Amino acid sequence: MFQAGIIVAPLLYEWDMRFIILNAHYFKNSKKHAGIGALEQIHARALRVSITDYYQGLITIITPRHELEELSIQFDGSYSAANGLLSALMETTDAPLSTETPDGHMTTTGICSGTVAKVICSNLEALGLQFYFVPHENREEVRQWCVQMMEGRKQAGNSLGRCWIRWNYICHKDPLLVLITSNEGMIESE
Repeated sequence: MFQAGIIVAPLLYEWDMRFIILNAHYFKNSKKHAGIGALEQIHARALRVSITDYYQGLITIITPRHELEELSIQFDGSYSAANGLLSALMETTDAPLSTETPDGHMTTTGICSGTVAKVICSNLEALGLQFYFVPHENREEVRQWCVQMMEGRKQAGNSLGRCWIRWNYICHKDPLLVLITSNEGMIESE
């Protein structure tokens, strides 16, 4: 829907952008690429994207997305880019004391040292990571990055319910790792 040259978009349940592999070129030239322009305007509860090693553009776009509950990222480059993305997902910033968006979602976390800390995508409940390929000897390292991110978000007051990892999205026979946060701690299954 267009209104006076401005895109007015409703809240969608899912926005699937996996048909384009987003790289630095797309994000740096977002005015030229309709997909990125739309991604900046669309509000969705579930977002599915494919990126190369350049995760910073994605972080910029999802940072203000309080409505985002599920994020699925397909890495078409090196698996090491996931470390930066996961680190960004557990970083906190000072935020005003507002605690609710107009649609009823929480936007802030607990009070720390007299300030309120806010994490990116504060309502994120599920994160999916799909890699082109992660060698067996590096899977424990990637698992640790996910555990650290989940623990960091939990300490900030925004627990992530589950994180799943597909080590090799080309080969569906490769086991899927699922990390779930529960009251008893972290539950892991393959």
